[in-house]
Amino acid sequence: MAGAVFFLVIVAVLLVAFASVTPFILIPVVAIGLGLLVVPLAVAALRGTAVGDPESGSSGVPTTREASYDPVQEP
Repeated sequence: MAGAVFFLVIVAVLLVAFASVTPFILIPVVAIGLGLLVVPLAVAALRGTAVGDPESGSSGVPTTREASYDPVQEP
C-alpha cells in the first residue's frame, strides 16, 4: 500500500513538472480528473432510478429468464 501511494506521489510530481513546461499536458489531465470525479457521482445519482435499474419496468420484451420459462401443462 505504501508503494502505491509513493508511486502516485511520483506521478503527481511528474505531471506538475510537465504541466509547468507546457499547458497542453495540463488540459487533458484536468479533463480526465474532472471525469473521474463526475462519473461516479452521476452513477450514484442514477442508481435506483429507471435508468440505473433497467429491470424496474416492463418494456414488452421478455427477459431471458421469462423467455426460457416453459410451464408444464396437464393434458
